[in-house]
Amino acid sequence: MRGNGGSDGGLLARLERAQRLGLLTGAGTLATGIILVLLRGPSAIPRWTFAGLALVIAMFAIGAVIARPAWIRFKTSVESGDRPSAQNAADTLSRALNIESVVWVAALTTMVI
Repeated sequence: MRGNGGSDGGLLARLERAQRLGLLTGAGTLATGIILVLLRGPSAIPRWTFAGLALVIAMFAIGAVIARPAWIRFKTSVESGDRPSAQNAADTLSRALNIESVVWVAALTTMVI
């Protein structure tokens, strides 16, 4: 198994693109929320929006503490051909991304309440 065009069929490259897109959308949500607070003032912002902000920060923490290390382990394992380790890392990564997705939906929901 080799990354980026090897026997993984380009899986690693596609996953890296998806990871960058997820990071950009999360950062965009965080940035627009902060800009909204700065433009309108904290007192004009509904409490639910602040709850959404807290959830977005939690999502970044989950990504930094669980998903990113699992991604690095997965990528390294795939590139070295260590399938059992790759499977273990993929399971951890999948769980982390599922949790991030639920937190993401909750954050977006709180911002439109």
